[in-house]
Amino acid sequence: MENSMVTQTESGPTLGEITLKYVAFWRWFLVSVTLCAGIAFAYLRYTVPLYEASATVLIKDDKNGKSSLRDELSAFEDLGILASNQDLDNEIEILKSRSLMMEVINELHLNVRYYTFGRPIHHERFETTPIKLQLISNALPDSSQEFCWNILPTSASDYTLTNKMSGEISQHRFGDTLRFEFGYGCFTTTPHFNPSHINYNFTTEIVSPEKLAIQFLENLKISAVNKDASVLKLVFRDALHDRAVAVLNSLIAIHNKHAIDDKNQISRNTANFINDRIQFITDELAEVETEVETFKRQNKLTDITSEADLMVSSGINTEQEILECENEIALHQFLLDEMNSRNTIEDLLPANLGLKEESVNFMIWEYNKLVLEHNRLKATTGEKNPATIALEPELLKLRNSLRSSFENTLKSLKIKLDGLTKYARGINSKIQDVPTFERAFRDIQRQQQIKESLYLYLLQKREETNIALAVTVANAKTIDAAYSNKEKISPKYKLVYAFSLLFGLLIPIAVLYLIESLNTKVKSKKDVGNLSVPYLGEIPEMKVQGSNLIYSNTDRSINSEAFRMLRTNIDFLCAGMPESPRVIGITSSIGKEGKSFLSINLAESLHFTGKKTILVGTDLRHPKLSQYLKIDDPKGLSYYLAKPTSTIQEVVRTGGDNFHFDLIASGPLPPNPSEMLMSNRFRELMEELRSTYDYIIVDTAPIGLVSDAYHIAHQLDCFVYIINTKLIRKSQLEVIQALHDDKRLPRMGIVLNRYKAMRGYGYGYGYGYGYEGDYKKPKA
Repeated sequence: MENSMVTQTESGPTLGEITLKYVAFWRWFLVSVTLCAGIAFAYLRYTVPLYEASATVLIKDDKNGKSSLRDELSAFEDLGILASNQDLDNEIEILKSRSLMMEVINELHLNVRYYTFGRPIHHERFETTPIKLQLISNALPDSSQEFCWNILPTSASDYTLTNKMSGEISQHRFGDTLRFEFGYGCFTTTPHFNPSHINYNFTTEIVSPEKLAIQFLENLKISAVNKDASVLKLVFRDALHDRAVAVLNSLIAIHNKHAIDDKNQISRNTANFINDRIQFITDELAEVETEVETFKRQNKLTDITSEADLMVSSGINTEQEILECENEIALHQFLLDEMNSRNTIEDLLPANLGLKEESVNFMIWEYNKLVLEHNRLKATTGEKNPATIALEPELLKLRNSLRSSFENTLKSLKIKLDGLTKYARGINSKIQDVPTFERAFRDIQRQQQIKESLYLYLLQKREETNIALAVTVANAKTIDAAYSNKEKISPKYKLVYAFSLLFGLLIPIAVLYLIESLNTKVKSKKDVGNLSVPYLGEIPEMKVQGSNLIYSNTDRSINSEAFRMLRTNIDFLCAGMPESPRVIGITSSIGKEGKSFLSINLAESLHFTGKKTILVGTDLRHPKLSQYLKIDDPKGLSYYLAKPTSTIQEVVRTGGDNFHFDLIASGPLPPNPSEMLMSNRFRELMEELRSTYDYIIVDTAPIGLVSDAYHIAHQLDCFVYIINTKLIRKSQLEVIQALHDDKRLPRMGIVLNRYKAMRGYGYGYGYGYGYEGDYKKPKA
């Protein structure tokens, strides 16, 4: 019951209290927001903006039927020119390759950059540059060289050139050929040049293409539109929207050109092989025809076959089969010789020669496909790329399989030819009556037919290969050409200012929270909320000028109200005791916590309730009452206790102009203060004071330093324990709790002194306090 009458329930701060707590520091927030807004403004003003261009392309995948051109070219499927199954991930890596970006830079001359003077930063130009550098005879500096010139047009035809690297200054006319370290070139005006550009500084620089390619690749993003489609979206960010569009369009065009060149490589190799074989067969056919002519002239023959038709009719089919078999043997032998003559995995094999073995045709197609993929990866990613190396074993395996297949097929064809030949000999035995020259002529004629059929076949394949070269299409079809809406994507003005406002608000909050978190001192009632000791109130921090007595009966300030609240809570603390007399001890953990200050003002407050009050200074070690009240202290408590013949009237000082309560000051410093307070004379003094006064305020020594307060605690009714928020740490509260739990001090309650409430709530402490400064005591 005792604690419940004086202890208030401690709950967490409400949202309104937290808001008001920080609003009290509105100047901090104003400065922080202003500073962050200034930083944001400077960032936006000095940051080069970025624009974004995007394009979408379809990567044709004939295997999955996702190419819109497959139906258009279906007539040529038998030529094998549509067998291109592209891997989407490989296409992305090729598009993002450094070599491809280097080609884009060289084609668009992007390593030559143009700037116009501006405030606060220079502005780069691309298509709209008024002045352009024309390089003559493909003059290009080394990749590691960089150059920079300043051009100041002095008229529409003249300019001043400053080499920023060497500081050299020269005068020239636009279009004059200049000699540079890397070659020849000239500065010319473009249609965008106008009279306003005269006496206006322009800057031209040549940067390293390698560095520029790395920078561009960092700004290039390529991704699939979705997992089920072979559509890629290319996004490129750059400081110039027109350059971003040009880079994407050039990147797609160069990629398609490379893809077409890769596809045409097979057809070109096949065409070269066919032309070589046609020349060889032409020579052989001419020899056979000459032999026929010679044979007929020597034997005076005209039409021998008509005489032998009847006899050889049964062998026609056999001869035809022999002819086809020999044809197949020749083609396989050609392919085997071609493979043996080009013994590297980077060479392609002739395709579409019309072999009857479909499995062999498919293996040749698969082999050429892997060779193309290997060569492309080698060209774009290097010989030591894991993907390139991974293809080589598969190529060797497939090449060996092809060689074995050719050899096995040749063996089977030769066996078949042997069988047919034997069968033909049987037919020949039946025509023994045919003249010998007829048989010889038939052998010559058969050789002629073989050469002619092979010659016609190669002519047909040459035309088919030429058609394949003509209809080759790129892997990527542009769905949407590169486009930029010319809106800045970075920096985002609204977002930057929003973040600046956010940081402007968060920084003071964080600083205030950090200050509060790092503070180990007791600052508020919340810090003592875990104590079971009754809470009596708080004395605000205040500035004191002159006397430490600041309480006034007519004053309605927060200072006087604090002592009225303390006075009321002490009454609740002493509930159940006789209303008078009441002996109230004032103590603290250490010195300088404000015991004497509180004792003086509490005594003054009790006096104005109509109660007879006396203040007794029992701090005989460091007395402060006389000093605070600005009175002389020739006699006091130590004098009374040390001199048995002295009377109370000698040491009691009645109130006057400075204060209104009675006072027994500490007196001169004794050598044995503890023994004096433990004496019977002090007990007798307290008994006599109880019979005379309603309230006896006892200003004791700090209980955490000396034991004086313990010696007189049994003679007091209650104790007011002062916690100075400027001196006491939270870790020291355990000692106070132990004093209460052990009941070493009767009816103990705590008071926060020099309490500085947060501005904006509570009592509305909108000003600071202290023991120094300008405080004017209110008039009584």
